[in-house]
Amino acid sequence: ALVGEFGPELVNLGSGSRVHSTGDTRQMIDQLTAAMAAPVVSVSIDGREIESRVHVVNDRDERRRHLATTAGRRR
Repeated sequence: ALVGEFGPELVNLGSGSRVHSTGDTRQMIDQLTAAMAAPVVSVSIDGREIESRVHVVNDRDERRRHLATTAGRRR
């Protein structure tokens, strides 16, 4: 369970419960987050078709970001 008055503290509930300090809990969360990060895959291919697809994906992502940032302003 995650508890704490002044920040997150992890508690292992059950017989002999243990409370981890806020600092220890933050460190555990940081380590877990780093372990769950998406893997980076580098692929080197010589070809224009691949480059064109990358541009399409980048354009799509840029449009999504633009829509997300302007959506709250439309009222």
